[in-house]
Amino acid sequence: MKKSDSDSMAVYDNLSEKKRFKKELKESEEKFKESEEKFKAIVENATDQIFMLNKKQKLIFANPTVSKLFGKPAEKIIGQSIYKFFPKHIAEQFVKLNLNVIKSGKGEYSEQKMIIRHKEFYISTQLNPLKDKNGNVIAIMGITRDITEKKKNEEQLKESEQKFKAIFDAAIDGIIIVDPKTKKFIMGNKIICNMLGYAADEINKLSISDIHPKEALHQVMEQFERQIRGEIIITSNLPVKRKDGNIFYADIASSTLQIKGREGVIGFFRDITERKKYEEGLKKMNDKLKEIDVAKTNFLNVVSHELKTPLTAITAHLSILDDFKNSLDEQGQTSLDAVERNNQMLRMLIDNILETSMIETGKFELNFSKVDINKVIKEAASNLKILSEKRGINIIDQTEKLPLIDADEMRIREILNNLIGNSIKFTENGSIILKAKKNEKHVLVSIIDTGIGIPKDKIKNLFQKFYQVNSSIGRRYGGSGLGLAITKQLIELQGGKIEVKSEIGKGSTFSFTLPIKNHNQNNLKGGAK
Repeated sequence: MKKSDSDSMAVYDNLSEKKRFKKELKESEEKFKESEEKFKAIVENATDQIFMLNKKQKLIFANPTVSKLFGKPAEKIIGQSIYKFFPKHIAEQFVKLNLNVIKSGKGEYSEQKMIIRHKEFYISTQLNPLKDKNGNVIAIMGITRDITEKKKNEEQLKESEQKFKAIFDAAIDGIIIVDPKTKKFIMGNKIICNMLGYAADEINKLSISDIHPKEALHQVMEQFERQIRGEIIITSNLPVKRKDGNIFYADIASSTLQIKGREGVIGFFRDITERKKYEEGLKKMNDKLKEIDVAKTNFLNVVSHELKTPLTAITAHLSILDDFKNSLDEQGQTSLDAVERNNQMLRMLIDNILETSMIETGKFELNFSKVDINKVIKEAASNLKILSEKRGINIIDQTEKLPLIDADEMRIREILNNLIGNSIKFTENGSIILKAKKNEKHVLVSIIDTGIGIPKDKIKNLFQKFYQVNSSIGRRYGGSGLGLAITKQLIELQGGKIEVKSEIGKGSTFSFTLPIKNHNQNNLKGGAK
């Protein structure tokens, strides 16, 4: 190849290289420009404040968010010292941080409470050094972010934790927080420390198995798992073991919670040792009272039977004497009437005692049949008509037509005799109204009188055995104090209820219900109530 040819080729190569270099340079410039535009778009549209400071603490760049913060356009804040934008004490904090960045060549992070344009808020600031090719800091780039909401949340969390701690420490119950997986204690309050006999730092090293007797652990763990699953809230009467080995009993209520980012179960321990002692004492007392009540019932039963034998003889002799009543003078007849009257009262008392005794000992049985309640009410009123007319009292029947009911007819008659008889006894003038109607699946019977009435505070005791509203009234009108107690028992044994409404001087209303269809009649026997 000739020299001229080689020179031509060299020139061609140089030209090609220059073209390629220019092309690459142009591509690089375009990419840089594109990158610069992207960076500019990001910076200008960022919600954070992005700025640059020179080493003299003057602003050399600020994005639109900075301008918005200070309420001034960029050209009016560029070149200004940071002392122009912040209170002196805040500006001095920034200067100190900036100098640290310049001196160390490393970034700095800070959080400040700010007041700008009368608005209070919190910011976080990240400062980073900008260096030349020799590694010297030539400027500082900062990114500031509004963290007001974050700070509020932190303060609320702190306040919430303080409230929790105050309640935790001031609670009258022992409190333990447990890890549901490991069953180990996370923390406990002062009361639980006192209950268990451990120091606070010792509690945190314990687990559920350390504070319960071995023989009760299966039950304790079973109840704990049920509480975690939300099946139960309170477990009652659990044995708890103290550090010294002594056992006390507690009711434990629990719920789940989040504490310091961990799931936990909070348990509230209430020492029921004293209550348990009281309940045991009360049970012993109740058992003793039941024994006494049974003994009393048996005694009354025996005495009543023993009294009934001579009473039968007395009644027979009175019947004979009654044949000679007309031959007696006035005094003799009065005395005979008194004996007969008291004999009848004694017989009634003995019958009532025997009936009460049978009900309470479970020896009393009911004979169910289909009962025409309308007929029974009319007959009861008819039987007592002589007594009511003698006292000048009208018995008014206002009963509606009722269906047949499942009941013991003889006991229904006894109930009506007791209630209507009582109304006659305690009514001096006026009337007694008998009402009966169907009330869904029951019949409702009411005896309404215009008698002396019952004080409201006495009504609740009205159906107690041997109870008299007023002892002087009891002596005046007579009665054993058992009639209403037996009446209530007979009604309830047949699946019914009784209630009383009364007003002093205006009268009383005794109402009772009985089921129309009694599905439990095979199970209805007397028993202590």
